[in-house]
Amino acid sequence: MKSSIILIEDRPTRQQIFTHDLKINLNNFPLLKNVCGGDEFHLSKEKISNEISFFDDYNVIMIHRSALTPEERNSLIEYVNNKSKTLIFFSGGISSTLIQKIGKGQLLTINSKDFYSENLVLFLENSGKEILELAFGKHWELNLLIGANEKIAYYILNYTKKPLQIILDDLDLPQWIKNKYVNIESGLVEKDQLISINKSIHTDIKKLLR
Repeated sequence: MKSSIILIEDRPTRQQIFTHDLKINLNNFPLLKNVCGGDEFHLSKEKISNEISFFDDYNVIMIHRSALTPEERNSLIEYVNNKSKTLIFFSGGISSTLIQKIGKGQLLTINSKDFYSENLVLFLENSGKEILELAFGKHWELNLLIGANEKIAYYILNYTKKPLQIILDDLDLPQWIKNKYVNIESGLVEKDQLISINKSIHTDIKKLLR
């Protein structure tokens, strides 16, 4: 199997400590190219500035953010902005997990401890197809539905009729939630329509909790 994910880590000791606790060897995952320290790390890092097309073979690029200069970070962000790829920055200085759309691609920022976790194992074992597994674990769907349910419930409290696009911008829901639950034509949205959406989300939350 050809590697479709690349992990670039400048601190071998950190990876060794975290993966030892997980009792895994990242080099045993065929879909993952694990670049961990040494000359290979420096060569891979140089590709960002000199030959960024090097990353064309990978769907997911995971890299220690603190190992990069601001210019290198911006180059990678601009690269995934123009490609349908996922970029993951992990670092001990990142306090919370965040996924954001950037052009055709997406960016996940995550703390190193959360990155080197059972979520990474789950993500790799499932062929790296669902980035939300890495971000939120096996209960990613439940976690995001609960967050959406709470956000919509609060939004409804002081709601006055607004166009659908304004509501979607205000709520900033994940795309898969919008696709699944927001079955509303464009135009002014009634409060009862939002209540109906939230009831559907709440019903699915209860199913996932069984």
